[in-house]
Amino acid sequence: MQFQVPDIACLECELPPGLVPYAILRNLQTNPLVISPLSFPDLAGWLRADSFIPPLADGTQVGDPATIWVDQSDNGRDASLFGIFAKPSYETNEVNGLPVVRFDSLQEQLNFPEVDFGTLTLTKAFTVALVGRTTVGADTLWMGHDAANHQLRRNRLGADNASFFAGGSEIISSAFAAPSSAFQVTVWRRDALGNVSFRQNKTARGTGGPDLNPAKFNTLCNNLFLASGRGDIGELSYWGSALSDANLDALYDEWQKPRWALP
Repeated sequence: MQFQVPDIACLECELPPGLVPYAILRNLQTNPLVISPLSFPDLAGWLRADSFIPPLADGTQVGDPATIWVDQSDNGRDASLFGIFAKPSYETNEVNGLPVVRFDSLQEQLNFPEVDFGTLTLTKAFTVALVGRTTVGADTLWMGHDAANHQLRRNRLGADNASFFAGGSEIISSAFAAPSSAFQVTVWRRDALGNVSFRQNKTARGTGGPDLNPAKFNTLCNNLFLASGRGDIGELSYWGSALSDANLDALYDEWQKPRWALP
């Protein structure tokens, strides 16, 4: 198995006092073989709750000019206040000593700049990995929104599942192992042919073919990219390609599982 590893050329550079090498800011330490979202091609965005420098005080609202959630992929897709909506909060020492960004109202949302996966790869293939949990029964976390209501949803609406949502209904969903109140990794993936699949941690949870209204899938996440609902987000990363199961397994084993104390 081969991985694209981060550039660590700057690690040995002499830096002005107070500056931290790029890779260390991303918790890559000095080991070029450590696996993280940066290790895989076509990374379009990466938000980490522990990326605020210095760390925020417990309960601080996220999304103000001084507390913008900075994209760690260097693509500039930072998360900030969305219109008149309320802001989520930064909560310290929530999971394995790490902080989370907490959305505890359906009116709390952040705006992510536009990401058009078709422009990135010409195939509209993508992978989205959410490390988080829903915290209230009969609720959901979701990302992605436009006039046609295209969303990726992590639901806890009676049945624990993840779904592709468009036009007011779920286009395809897959049952997950409860409870979603536990911290876990949810993966939505679409390949170049329009086939979609779900994963929960390292377990495949369902697939669907391109005949499930491909026009809606083609525009999914092309426009405004949001986070909302009730729940905690530790990390959100997304790529303009369909990562292989082997790469997703490596990301889980080497990065997500030890950081977030996952099973």
